[in-house]
Amino acid sequence: MKYISRFKDSLKRLVIVHGSEEEAFGLANKIRNELGEDLEIHIPQNGETVEIKE
Repeated sequence: MKYISRFKDSLKRLVIVHGSEEEAFGLANKIRNELGEDLEIHIPQNGETVEIKE
């Protein structure tokens, strides 16, 4: 959480790909509580491809 909170002002979207689905949703909720509800957090489905654009 300390690492992610350093990007609070510039972070717009976050993709969580670590852990089980339940753990990922728990982490997403914790991050939203820390950084705010406006942050878009995506948890891909198993096998889903996520394109990262600059």
